[in-house]
Amino acid sequence: MVIFLLIALGLGLLGLTLVGAVLGLVFRAAFFLIALPFRLLFLAIGLPITIVGGLLTVVGLVVGGALLLSAGVVIAALSSVLFPLAVVAFLIWIVMRATRRPAAV
Repeated sequence: MVIFLLIALGLGLLGLTLVGAVLGLVFRAAFFLIALPFRLLFLAIGLPITIVGGLLTVVGLVVGGALLLSAGVVIAALSSVLFPLAVVAFLIWIVMRATRRPAAV
């Protein structure tokens, strides 16, 4: 008799679990159907913004890279032209410093 009661209890709990699972599935499906238009709306609004943002990022990186490259070229050109002048000025400064009288203390 106890075995039959345990089997009945187990089947009852299994049935309650099945009912709970079906109710959960129904509620999740209803929530999905209610939320679906909003998800599609946000996707329709967000997708073009994401695409435009990605394109602007790529354009910004290309333009920024070109500006950095051109700045490097300008700096290299100016430093290669001004380097001999800097060396001559440094040599003159060394000669002037060497020939100057020491300060009286």
